[in-house]
Amino acid sequence: MIKELYAITEISSIYRVEMIKDSVEKVVYDDSYVSVMESVRLPAEELVPIEGELGRVIEMLPIQEKEFYDEIGLHLRDVNGKPVLVRDDIDPLRRDALGRTNLERMERGLAPIDENGESYHLHHVNQKNDGVLAELTEREHYDNYDLLHRGDGEVIDRPGFDKIRAEHWKERVIQLREGLVYAS
Repeated sequence: MIKELYAITEISSIYRVEMIKDSVEKVVYDDSYVSVMESVRLPAEELVPIEGELGRVIEMLPIQEKEFYDEIGLHLRDVNGKPVLVRDDIDPLRRDALGRTNLERMERGLAPIDENGESYHLHHVNQKNDGVLAELTEREHYDNYDLLHRGDGEVIDRPGFDKIRAEHWKERVIQLREGLVYAS
């Protein structure tokens, strides 16, 4: 197989994307693998990073998907040791049909609800079990299905994810109460 090397120029450090037949196989940063992108079938120049602390690349994804997350105001936070694109617009006092506030729902491991009464979703960025998660409204998730669910991706471990989801919302309520993430 012939490998072609492409440089990603929109990143401050030097990255190398190894290409095989125009499919991204792996992203190399300082000679260590950052992300295996088996499900992404886009030219390297269309991939951009989600960066964590000190500019460390957490995930590479198509520019359109990154722009979508930026447009809806998501930003990277650590939640239970996992990188998550969180939102600051969850109303902690919004009440569900049973009279529970979003804070009460989250304390119980339930997703908060938006202004339409729909639960927020945790989306697997790049459809990877151990990858970045994103907090999306139901409408954002379903209206952008093709953008967010491309390629083959991994089969998500749904039973295992149920526990992760509950723990995520329990930790987020702690963050909200500590003022680490401000809700409007």
